[in-house]
Amino acid sequence: MGARARRKAGQTMVCAWCKRSFPLLSTGRLPKFCGDTCRHSAWENRRALARQHPAVEVVIRTVEVERRRGGPELEVRRNGPGWVVALSALVEDLDRGRVYDRDLSRLAQELNQVVRSLERRPAWSPWRRH
Repeated sequence: MGARARRKAGQTMVCAWCKRSFPLLSTGRLPKFCGDTCRHSAWENRRALARQHPAVEVVIRTVEVERRRGGPELEVRRNGPGWVVALSALVEDLDRGRVYDRDLSRLAQELNQVVRSLERRPAWSPWRRH
């Protein structure tokens, strides 16, 4: 066996996947890729070609998420407009799936209590518009 030439400090190699230059270590096998991400991407591409499927293109995009101020807890002002705002927020949360299914039964019970309480008020009628 012949003697291997030692690598010198500062030597670089080009990644077989991303084509960027990366430094070589002084010992060990010559790497083909600059890191695990490129190695895995190349493997996925080879696998897709072997199965005759097109390579998967990963698209990175920014997604804006709407968050209400005050976090998950909503401060309710105990007056007419405050209750309307709280109930509107509840409707929005239900429509967007922000309320756990496990909480729906208890929530429905409490809302039924609200309706029954309204029905007991002599000044309120569900048929009269305000």
